[in-house]
Amino acid sequence: MVVCLGYFDGVHIGHQKLISTAKELTEREGIKVCVHTYDTSPVSVLFPERENPILTELPEKERLLMDAGADYIAISHFDREFMQMSGEEFIDHELRGNMLVKHIVIGFDHRFGYKGRTDAAKLQLICNDRGIGLVVVPEVYTQLGEAVSSTAIKNALSKGDIPLVERMLGRKASADLVDRFKNRQF
Repeated sequence: MVVCLGYFDGVHIGHQKLISTAKELTEREGIKVCVHTYDTSPVSVLFPERENPILTELPEKERLLMDAGADYIAISHFDREFMQMSGEEFIDHELRGNMLVKHIVIGFDHRFGYKGRTDAAKLQLICNDRGIGLVVVPEVYTQLGEAVSSTAIKNALSKGDIPLVERMLGRKASADLVDRFKNRQF
């Protein structure tokens, strides 16, 4: 299968691009798309003292990921033990140990493994060594040229810029989401 890696907070248009890129691979090769994510925000485990509200709770995230085209969702429990795992260990144990991975799709700035030491360049080496294809999706922008990220969405929410939030999400922002982030700083 093709595996998309990330936390996918908000399942915004950048995340949707990862999944659509993976879908293009699956249509050519007759395989499925799996999105790999976590049950909790890695930031909340790495920096428990830092306020880190999330854009989407896990059940909503799962629904949005399936709506975006995922065939499967794999959820790892992110805790202090998990964060000690190197990038190589993650690929070998979490991905290759549990599924047949033909390709991995990540965003341009995705980092993982112990202390975030595995970036796109290091992952390319790991994938080459294991015969796995890697696609790195470049930064995604709204139609008006705004760079899309979960942090940018949180900032726009805190400023009440709902049109920008909705351009980045690719859908309407719920009233609950808007209320949770009103007047917060990120």
